[in-house]
Amino acid sequence: MNLKISLSIIFLYSITLKAAEVWVDPSDGEVNHLYVGAPGMLCSAAQFAKLTPKFTAITGEVVKCDRGITVVPKTVIVPNLAEISLRRSTQDELASCIGKTAIAFPLSVIGALALKENSNHVLSSAILIGSMSYVFWRPINFLLSHRAHQKFGITFESSNSDISIRQHVIDPFKINIAQDDDVRIYSNVLADSLQREQQGKISKAILYGVSRGSATVFETFAQLDAQGKSDNIGAVVCEGIFDSVPNIIENAPFIQRTKLQALMALGITRFKKDGMSPLSMLEKIVDKDKPIALITSKIDEEVPYQNTLNVYTKLRERGHTNVHILVLEKSAHHEYSLGLEKEKYQAFMHAFYRKYNLPYIKRFADSGEEYVNLSQPSTDV
Repeated sequence: MNLKISLSIIFLYSITLKAAEVWVDPSDGEVNHLYVGAPGMLCSAAQFAKLTPKFTAITGEVVKCDRGITVVPKTVIVPNLAEISLRRSTQDELASCIGKTAIAFPLSVIGALALKENSNHVLSSAILIGSMSYVFWRPINFLLSHRAHQKFGITFESSNSDISIRQHVIDPFKINIAQDDDVRIYSNVLADSLQREQQGKISKAILYGVSRGSATVFETFAQLDAQGKSDNIGAVVCEGIFDSVPNIIENAPFIQRTKLQALMALGITRFKKDGMSPLSMLEKIVDKDKPIALITSKIDEEVPYQNTLNVYTKLRERGHTNVHILVLEKSAHHEYSLGLEKEKYQAFMHAFYRKYNLPYIKRFADSGEEYVNLSQPSTDV
């Protein structure tokens, strides 16, 4: 009997918790709120599983993560940005990868032998470089994405699609670090999403970015606002946003600084030193009342918190009244939503949403009021 009572109490408690995690819509359904996300560099849309218990990807797969938080709803829309392309299901892609590598490896040997005989032979050089890059890059790419999903506890439910979000290939030649190509892709998805959601109602989009994706959503907002087209943007949320790539290099520890310098030195990406950045684009923003949330961490070595703090400071100096910053203390770049301070991050976001009449979960918002109240420090700090 006691066991039955205990089980009943546990069941009722779990039901109560589920009920407490219902999103509250302050507009009572009069506004269609949609969340449009942008992932970090080299990451696919699967990264957003860390920000919601589950969501449906563009492939139709349900992506889940039981270690993350809930700061976007399961209806979030997340495009893959410029350097990411999807491949077939895991088994098919692994077989393809092994098969093509088996062809590429002998070609690399032939290229190396021919180059040994004639070091100036252009064709031999091309065969060697092309085949070796395939030999090493494809398997490494495959294994890294698989390992990342395991590390962060991200799982997938298969769909009938021929392609899978669980396997993505990175094209280094298309990396542009939140510049023209990334902003174009994101802007198009945002426009299409807003158009689909109209249905006779007002639509408001919450732009939500992570790292490179934060810079992308911020610049997209700045572009739209400069054109007088930002009325249907409800808020801009930027996790780990940088002010500019040169400033990351200046502030980052040795390893991150060296990685970026090497990437720039290779000259194979589409990144432009004089191209757009959050620092250059914030001057175009006219709407000084738009809610903007910035999240950073003092131990972030990928995007040092000084870079995010600089964005906050510049916005405040330009008269932005509704910009907030949450500075975490113990979270590495990829651990904001998984580490020791994930509940703080989650609570802050829901209190921020409630403050600006956006959908929120009450239980989280109640515990986040203190964080929001402390999130507009003087720019003298």
